[in-house]
Amino acid sequence: RCEIDPLTGDVFLGDVGEFAMDELSQYVRPALGALPLRNFGWPWFEGTAVHLPCAGSVPAGLEAPIATVPNQPWVSLLAGPRYRNLGGRRQIDNDYEGSLFYADHGAGGVRRLVANGSWSPAPAVPGQPNAQDWGTGFQGISSLRQGPDGALWFTQHPGALKRIRPLGPGNAIAAVSGSGQRVAAGDA
Repeated sequence: RCEIDPLTGDVFLGDVGEFAMDELSQYVRPALGALPLRNFGWPWFEGTAVHLPCAGSVPAGLEAPIATVPNQPWVSLLAGPRYRNLGGRRQIDNDYEGSLFYADHGAGGVRRLVANGSWSPAPAVPGQPNAQDWGTGFQGISSLRQGPDGALWFTQHPGALKRIRPLGPGNAIAAVSGSGQRVAAGDA
């Protein structure tokens, strides 16, 4: 899965690996001109691990991933939105501006990255289920997007559309009408 940043036009790509790891990559859209081709490393790399199943040498100019996740327990990474506070009535929190969300279909985790010159894991927020996962319990998630209302929306197998929303003074977030479990939202 991939998502496009509505402010920059950058594309964020979730790439399921073969055996060792999945990766999250960023295609930086140039301000002007044609869109150049980018090579994100397959089949020479699986995430950041060398993976040389084919003949020939590794080409120059490969784009490194901005995040990788081992294939256990995650099995199918998908890119989510780069969160933007666009004034929607259901936006989750101003502190999430620019955070990049991503999820896993099998493990059901939702994580986020922040950009500080380069991408890094976001610091944990109160109520977060563990140090890495912003949310858990989203097994079967197939898409994660930000809606025009500012909320995070997701689809989940088999055929459900759900919204993640603030729950109130406890600053927790939960899926509306779903099996997704508590997700932390800091000061949401």
